[in-house]
Amino acid sequence: VHDAAGEILAAVGFRSASEEPLFLEQYLALPVEQELAAARVINIDREQIVEIGSLASQGKGASIFLFVVLAAYLRQRGFAYACATATGVLRRTFTMFGFDVVELAHASGDRLSDHGDSWGKYYETDPRVIAGGIAGCYAQLERFVPTAQNSEFGRLIPRLHYRPMP
Repeated sequence: VHDAAGEILAAVGFRSASEEPLFLEQYLALPVEQELAAARVINIDREQIVEIGSLASQGKGASIFLFVVLAAYLRQRGFAYACATATGVLRRTFTMFGFDVVELAHASGDRLSDHGDSWGKYYETDPRVIAGGIAGCYAQLERFVPTAQNSEFGRLIPRLHYRPMP
């Protein structure tokens, strides 16, 4: 998300579970689609799951707008569920938005090859692997669009790039 002058206000990364193992699967005992099936009693293909990560934002309005645009884009691309490794702060934000998410696992640095040593104090933020249906999240987010568009940033403009793995 950027403003009319081109200044980037919010950014996020995402990857399809169909293209490669997801980073967050290192924290799980089973592949993400199996964990999600067990937690939600649903059958879902990897092609319908996307991992969201590397979220950065300069403010609440930009974040809300980013979430709305991202949810719409991911739905259009055929994704049904999004998963992420979320800190306590981010999980509280999702609760505030009314997202129906399920916790799949505690994200422990011990599950990584370097035992989380390269992540600084990140694991002190109580990260958890969570997942939720994109359609439901989008429906909850739509009501926040007027707030996002009237934020301190003025006019917000989405710009999404997706590069499939070669």
